[in-house]
Amino acid sequence: MIDFRELSEVYRLTATDFGTLVTIENRLIIHFVNMPLTKKENDLLVRFLHNLRKEYTIPVIQLTWKQWEDQHDFVVNILRAKLGQVERIHGRKVIVRELDIETATDFVNVNHLQGATLFDSALGLFGNERLLAVALFGKPRQMVRDFDESYVSGELIRFCSARGIRVYGGLDKLLKASARHFNLRDIMTYSDYNISDGMVYQKLGFEKRGELLPMAFEASRGGWKRTRKPDENKTYYWNSGSEKYVLPISVSGFQK
Repeated sequence: MIDFRELSEVYRLTATDFGTLVTIENRLIIHFVNMPLTKKENDLLVRFLHNLRKEYTIPVIQLTWKQWEDQHDFVVNILRAKLGQVERIHGRKVIVRELDIETATDFVNVNHLQGATLFDSALGLFGNERLLAVALFGKPRQMVRDFDESYVSGELIRFCSARGIRVYGGLDKLLKASARHFNLRDIMTYSDYNISDGMVYQKLGFEKRGELLPMAFEASRGGWKRTRKPDENKTYYWNSGSEKYVLPISVSGFQK
């Protein structure tokens, strides 16, 4: 039997058509996918995941057994955070600082399941000179609305905390700092359906503005490589798609 006692002594395993459901303390449901899937099979799996979220009031996330094996420390860190097994630090006790590329990249590669990617700027939260959380941002873009009104839009690319840490109000503090620095009118980001229901963004005032379809990945020694044009008849590891969120800076009580 698979052992999840590093997370809790109280858990239950249930077989599904695509893998195994692990229910931990009736507080978290994890669906582990057994194998690579065709596009048609993954479409059925995505529908299954959405129905699970409608059925249960506790968080539901989806992972592959390969992630559990290959990225075990990352996965366990995410699950512990979902279960509240973290040290809690209030945002009032931390300060925001700009980070250099190397420091930000190293931190995200150690603490984020997907690792770092290309970014334009990075901000960190420090407590007692210790780096506790990092946000990576894309290059601000000049946008045009109706009647030729122009404004600056930002993008949140990654956010993660140090393992075993949760800074309450930390993401909010980093978003406000970025909005002030670049005089942003809005900030957009994406929420991965596999590990989030988007509530963390909705609570901060983000508005859902669309969805992205599931993407296919192939596993290799170097990690996970996205497949741009998946063959309908081949099998891949898939995500479940994502939601696009936009935070209007001047509404929802969000003040720079």
